[in-house]
Amino acid sequence: SLRNKNSKFNEFYESLLSNKFKNDRDAASALYECSPTDDKYRQLKSRFRKRLLNTLFFLDINLPSTSSYDRAYFSCNKDWTLVKILESNKADLTSTALARQILTTALKYKFSDTIVDCARLLRKNAASIGDTKNFEVYHNHITLYTKIMEADMQAEELLQRVIMIYKTTLEIDAEEAEAIDGYANKLVALSESFESPVILFNMYLVWVYQYELKRDYESMLMVCNQAVKYIEDHPNYYQKDKLATFQLKKMAAYLHVKDYKNGKVNAEKSLRSFGSGTDTWFDFMEYYFLLSMQTGNYINAMAVFNETSNHSK
Repeated sequence: SLRNKNSKFNEFYESLLSNKFKNDRDAASALYECSPTDDKYRQLKSRFRKRLLNTLFFLDINLPSTSSYDRAYFSCNKDWTLVKILESNKADLTSTALARQILTTALKYKFSDTIVDCARLLRKNAASIGDTKNFEVYHNHITLYTKIMEADMQAEELLQRVIMIYKTTLEIDAEEAEAIDGYANKLVALSESFESPVILFNMYLVWVYQYELKRDYESMLMVCNQAVKYIEDHPNYYQKDKLATFQLKKMAAYLHVKDYKNGKVNAEKSLRSFGSGTDTWFDFMEYYFLLSMQTGNYINAMAVFNETSNHSK
């Protein structure tokens, strides 16, 4: 579509890219000299959006900064979409072959939802050809990972309940503190029953929020260090956003205890991991600036401020 420089698609795309349009009225007027409710404009916008979304399937996820876990998760989800398209078009040989490949990757990274989806399809295929051995293999995967998936969802719910408290209160009362203690204990029990990175990450995060709400920053630092060590000890489960979350929480704790020395070490180590100009980089620089100011390291604060404010983004 974009190769045709005279097309409305290309004109729309280039105008959006250069921030030429502030709203639909501007776009409709420039493209068709009509109102935003005109069928011509609405049809163009609808088709343009569909084509734009379709390009998401061609995103390059093999960037050096992308973790193997994130690449695998993206690939599994994209390929599973292909499996469902193939299956709906009765391409059973191809869909089951691709499902087996996805299952192998999903088992390596413990993507419980993907494992269950693939195993269900493969169990159905095994039954249809009378493959008793593989039927039982896939059935066992479903039995085990359905329980893990349910535990993952429970862990997510518990973390979300803590986040709601965190977002709506500055000082927790006795009832909220008791509720968070209960959520933390449930997560510990889940982590002891199921081997799942989702449960462990959520458990560590609940502890972090719990100690932050209690203003117990030393314990908060201890939990963050445990979480970072878990990530380092399990490279298969490494996710940059998870690591960034714990590193940012460490910066918040160092700020509150006014530990400039360790905060500086943490900031500079973390900043090497996150690209300059990213949202995470700006978050770190903010904490780094605040820590420098609060501990009287004004020259460093000025350097951080200048580096950040002079960035093109």
